Amino acid sequence: MNTTIKPPQEEKITELYSGTLLIFGIAMAALGVVAILASALATIGAVLVLGGVLLAAGILECIQAFRMARKHKKHVLLNALSAIVYLCAGALLLFNPFAGALSLTLLIGAYLIVSGVINLFHGFRHRKEPNFGWFIFGGIVDLILGFIIVLGWPVTALWVIGLLIGIEMLTYGSAWIATSFAFKDIEKDLYRRTA
Repeated sequence: MNTTIKPPQEEKITELYSGTLLIFGIAMAALGVVAILASALATIGAVLVLGGVLLAAGILECIQAFRMARKHKKHVLLNALSAIVYLCAGALLLFNPFAGALSLTLLIGAYLIVSGVINLFHGFRHRKEPNFGWFIFGGIVDLILGFIIVLGWPVTALWVIGLLIGIEMLTYGSAWIATSFAFKDIEKDLYRRTA
């Protein structure tokens, strides 16, 4: 007589997820570290990808403009203008990624400064509510980062975008690693229930 209990389907699913998510999380975190260490290459790569996406969007917008020309001649001008903007922006980024990195870095710095001011305002406005300090902290961090980027520009354009992408990938991978451990805990709990 066999006395072993076969694990239910949920246990197999969590076992599969925990291992898969752990591998995925480690890979994303490793890629994030690579992007951080090679932030200049990651910056140029990101600008080139964005240029390609914008160029593809411009081509799609051109197709749409020609299709609209057959039916609605009034709306063709807006589609054509949109296509020209996409095509020009994409081409500029693809053919001069360094200039694209300069522009995008300045925009990121400006965004962080504005975001910091908004977060500070929000934090001070809601200072009677619990955890308001996190908004103030976030606002201060945004302001510091924004001013570092803007005041260090154009040099910061060489590494900021790649660094931010690397940090995002590292934290994203870490979140998936943590999730895989949570699935492991669920798996252990399911085994205890069936034993």
